[in-house]
Amino acid sequence: MTITQEVIETKFTNAFNADKPCFIVKNILTGNGYNVQTNKWYRQAGGALTPPDFTSAGSATLADNSVLPIRYTYDNRSSVFSSPDSTQSNGDTEFWALYAAKWETIAGGPSYSEYMQDWYADAVVIKAHGYGQGSEGMTGSLPTNTLTLQMIISETTNFASTWTLLQNSVYGDDTDSNRHPSKTGVSRTNSELIPAAGNYRYKINGDAFFRLFFNINGLVSPTFETPPKIGEVFVGERIQMSRNQNQPYMTELSFSDGSTNFESNNGDVVRYVRHKGQRRFELTFSPSGDDSYGIDDVEQIKLLARKTNQFTEPFMYVPKPSSEPNNAYFVMTEDASFNLEAVGPFERSVTLTLVELPPYVAYEVGF
Repeated sequence: MTITQEVIETKFTNAFNADKPCFIVKNILTGNGYNVQTNKWYRQAGGALTPPDFTSAGSATLADNSVLPIRYTYDNRSSVFSSPDSTQSNGDTEFWALYAAKWETIAGGPSYSEYMQDWYADAVVIKAHGYGQGSEGMTGSLPTNTLTLQMIISETTNFASTWTLLQNSVYGDDTDSNRHPSKTGVSRTNSELIPAAGNYRYKINGDAFFRLFFNINGLVSPTFETPPKIGEVFVGERIQMSRNQNQPYMTELSFSDGSTNFESNNGDVVRYVRHKGQRRFELTFSPSGDDSYGIDDVEQIKLLARKTNQFTEPFMYVPKPSSEPNNAYFVMTEDASFNLEAVGPFERSVTLTLVELPPYVAYEVGF
């Protein structure tokens, strides 16, 4: 068995349900496929539904778009998206994305011994630029069409046996027609932090295969007018903290931007804005090793450092995973330095400065 289903320990689910922050690390999909198992998009325009796999296209049609390749959905850059090649005339009703994660790519790395540790999948975050525009338009302020999203994992290329990592519904939406979904209560970020199948995580010690499914739903024979545009599909391991960061903190009001002021000789000021709405988080934790819910936050912080390759890799930060799971921030630390300071016989202190990567959550949910 290369994939083993394990029950998540009660202490972690209790902290999750209490809305304590968590981090999601190590996107397993960055394995980038291998050999003949190439990551790819598929599409289907109605009819009998036979999902594709790495051995057969089923009833679907290969839909890789050379301009927007699927590797953009797992390149640690959510600002760049991939989309299957589709036009309105296709009348597509389903899309699939297939991913193969090679074990040597997951477990290996610049320092092989550093990566010789267990890898788990118990969280999925999708950063979408748009889930595709449905053919039935809007009903009042909301899209009529909805999409079913499903992510499954398997040990085999033909998906003979599978486990469900994500099963959610979202509104059919496209940035061209509805650029700020927060106005309709719709977010393009979709998170499943504890799998819908139950409180399980999946230990991976071999090759793993993933299939992401988009199915449009509506009133009368709905189809996609525009396909999904996916910035990042992040399948990783959740590192659950037992407590919030130290008070006071006002993360809602902490922003930075990429603007430059130009001042003329007479004092006029013109501000050139390259980007805005970027969140910055100054998180200070004071763990003791004997923290709430039976969790050792000292070890959780150390685990976060190990599984981000000493903070050289991006990861997800979710301040309120139970009540606001879609407010998942794709972040990097401001620099790769790390200091877990001893401030007493058992107490430790660590400050993490996190900088949000685009596209920014503020555009989705406001502030």
